[in-house]
Amino acid sequence: MMTVNPTSANLPADPEPRRTLREWLVDVLALIMGGLAVLYYKPDGFVVGLLVFVGAYTITNQLQAVNSNRSPEFAKFC
Repeated sequence: MMTVNPTSANLPADPEPRRTLREWLVDVLALIMGGLAVLYYKPDGFVVGLLVFVGAYTITNQLQAVNSNRSPEFAKFC
């Protein structure tokens, strides 16, 4: 049985990109905001607390994505 020689033909064309520091910081900020939302609203029960946390995390994460994808024309007004 022959072993396969790893050449450029066998390697994937576009490897999965590594996460940047900014992406890690956005995730940490979203987790912190989710935790702060739970502490601020003090929901009754685990399910309601989980919903508050997931909602705050999702909103924070999406708002950061909107900020990073703005166009150069929009950046002139900020």
